[in-house]
Amino acid sequence: MGISAFVLFETGSNIPLTNLLQYTEDFCTELNLFYGINFKKEDGDNQLKHVRANISDLPFVESSSRQLCIDFYDEPFKFQNISFDWLGKDTEFFEAIIVDDFCDNEDLLFNILFKFLKTYPDSKIWLEEDWFYTLNDFEKIANKPYDGNWCYKNPKEL
Repeated sequence: MGISAFVLFETGSNIPLTNLLQYTEDFCTELNLFYGINFKKEDGDNQLKHVRANISDLPFVESSSRQLCIDFYDEPFKFQNISFDWLGKDTEFFEAIIVDDFCDNEDLLFNILFKFLKTYPDSKIWLEEDWFYTLNDFEKIANKPYDGNWCYKNPKEL
């Protein structure tokens, strides 16, 4: 099992799920990516709360190995809030987007996360380590020759 990538917003930011989904659909069209929703969950008031989608740079029928499985959540959602001891302050984050097991697709992951950071510059990218990536970190990575191991390195060392 691989690691996951998380797009985090400070709890209470209330970035609407419908906005995240529309933005995702728009940038997938712009980047010629394949995008498909395969699961939707609504609450008792018929409000969309969770969506699972796939994104790929190859048609889904041609290659399942280039697909990223991405879960989108609407705040609040049970078990999607997280805080970090290593951060040194009592900031709580909402895990709005989770990209599961991106192994061997680090380039595709980078492009997708970079698009989110450009539109939501206050968000943080967390990859299950004791650090975050920010828009500034992604800009530094983008201005260097591509390194497929970018996501396994502390951004302070970039």
